[in-house]
This record gives sequence, structure tokens and C-alpha cells, in this order.
Amino acid sequence: DADETVSRDFLRAVQSCDFPQFDAETENCDTPKVAVASMVFEGSPECMTVTRKWMHPDIILGKCIEGIGDDSFKLTDDERHRPFAWRKPKFTKNKGNYSGWPKEKQTYPLWNAADFRRDQGGFKF
Repeated sequence: DADETVSRDFLRAVQSCDFPQFDAETENCDTPKVAVASMVFEGSPECMTVTRKWMHPDIILGKCIEGIGDDSFKLTDDERHRPFAWRKPKFTKNKGNYSGWPKEKQTYPLWNAADFRRDQGGFKF
């Protein structure tokens, strides 16, 4: 959403500092989503509320997203509730501990837009 925006300082820190959650060499997409507490704007930056904040926007490493990451870690349509929808529980960390995902794969399933919107993150700033 356009009203869910990190501060310029935080975005610069993500770009220039070492965050283990954004290390492409070690991140295995187990719980890749990072939720960021941010200011709340009601429709425009001129309408900032001072008493509210929420855990959005979310940030995720590109290698864990469908269309960017390795397609061999992409879930099939049968592993989702329907094509392009969210994962079936056995392919999630929170509800099924990835019980349906092959143990020999070293990276967990890639996330699509439905997963990003629905599933819980792994870390909160």
C-alpha cells in the first residue's frame, strides 16, 4: 500500500548495513519476511497519525520470491489452495512446519503475492 512506507533512514540502513535476514548466501527462505514498524499515513504524507503505528511494510529477500528466485523451489498449483493463491498448511512454517516440503531441498518454498500478504514474517523491526 502506498501509505505503508519505511523511513528513508531505515531504507538506507537496509541498503548499507549487514542484516542477517537479507544475506542471500545464508537465507534459506524458511521465514524470510521481515515486518517493519512504521508511521501511519491516512491517504497522504500530510495526514500522518501520531498515536498509531503498525507492522507494515514488509520486506523480503528477492531470492525468496516467485519470479525472482530459483524456480526449482516454486510450489506447484496442487501445493496451493488454487493457482496463485496461498499455500496449503503443510507448506507453511506456522501451520505445518513444512511437512509437505521435500527434506532434501536446502531452500524452502518461494513466496508469491498471496503468501506475502497472508503468512507471518520471521523477524520484526
